[in-house]
Amino acid sequence: NQFVEIYDDGILSATALGVDDSVHIFDISKAPTITKKAIFTGTIANGFGNMVVDSTNDYLYCLHAGGSSWIDVINLHPYLPTITPVNTAPTVKKNIPDITMGTSAVSLPMTTYFTDTETPVGLTYSVTSNSNSAAATPVVSGSTLTISDGGTNGVTTIVVRATDPSGLYVEDSFVVTRYVAPANTKPTVTSSKTATAKELVLFSYTATATDAESTPTITIDNKPSWCTINGVIISGTPSIGAADTSFRVIASDGSLFDTAIVTVTIGDYSNTAPTVTAAIPDTATDVSPFLLLLTDYFGDTETPTELIFTVESNSDESIASAVTSGSNLTITDGSVNGTAEIVVRATDPNGLFVEDTFTITRAVSSILLQTKPAVAAVTIGNQRIALLPGEQLTGVVLFDLRGRELFRQNVNGMTVTLPPVGAGVQILRIVTSSGIRTVKVGG
Repeated sequence: NQFVEIYDDGILSATALGVDDSVHIFDISKAPTITKKAIFTGTIANGFGNMVVDSTNDYLYCLHAGGSSWIDVINLHPYLPTITPVNTAPTVKKNIPDITMGTSAVSLPMTTYFTDTETPVGLTYSVTSNSNSAAATPVVSGSTLTISDGGTNGVTTIVVRATDPSGLYVEDSFVVTRYVAPANTKPTVTSSKTATAKELVLFSYTATATDAESTPTITIDNKPSWCTINGVIISGTPSIGAADTSFRVIASDGSLFDTAIVTVTIGDYSNTAPTVTAAIPDTATDVSPFLLLLTDYFGDTETPTELIFTVESNSDESIASAVTSGSNLTITDGSVNGTAEIVVRATDPNGLFVEDTFTITRAVSSILLQTKPAVAAVTIGNQRIALLPGEQLTGVVLFDLRGRELFRQNVNGMTVTLPPVGAGVQILRIVTSSGIRTVKVGG
């Protein structure tokens, strides 16, 4: 077979590869992806040795091997086809990897991840989607994709497109995780930087602090001599003449800390009267006594534990009596229903006092006034037969020893009196709410 190849410079060259009588012309220059295609087959006399191409006119000359002249001149123009190049879309060479980033930008060369058969260097790149711009911001410049910090921890999915000059494209997506550990900030002492105290009056201060990342540890030091520290509380009672002072509060998270100097201004001693912190409630009572703790109702700024309590008045002690013992007030039942008004006084060591008034209402039913229930009994002659507590009589029957009925009486109450019996022993049958009792009576 004789093969003629047409190259991309459009100039034909030929080489005799055999002595067959066929000539095949192929075009492989216009589209490299097209398989060689025969566009001409002709019959030439046997025996030629060379083929020469006129590069100017694209003529093929076949030289007969046995002579000196060219034979079978072939004009190639009619046989050169119009080839339309076949374009294919770009492809993903390898997937863009998922990325974890902080505040520093990350750059990726897109030529590492995309390619194209026809125009590998002619691709253009763009970002078509970013699900969370607060986490990261992608920007393409040429063939470089730069991912910048979005400022907020989070996850975003980014889609990148590679497009060839004909508009065909391919996309790849990847995930960017943005995480920046929060910066540690120092705690802040939030309790007041000033405090006031008074001579001979208990002083107390509670230190507080906050921290954005954790609960800070709070300590107090440099305390005045008259104070004690218990955790975050400093307390004490300044004496007469104690000078203004201060102490320090420290809040720490283990690495950073905040301090505050708390200044304490001490005022001169001045006594104030006790106060009613809660009104003693008006109360309805029965015969049962009850007790009130008066420190629940009275207080004092200077001497809260040294108050003296007294009952100043009671409008009717026959209704209820009121007696103090230390800080206890005991109310006991009287004997008459009604309402009594009682006044209680709290006095401090310097004689200043405050009073509170409340009422006791006694409403006791008559059944509660019965202290000893009556006992049912049967009296016959000089004999009295008592029944059990709670029993009531319903009747009595008197028999002689032979069983003959001598006397009968129905009873609806507690007692019954029968006439004396005759001589000899007789039988008395007593019918009660609990049953029948038989007793011997007489002599």
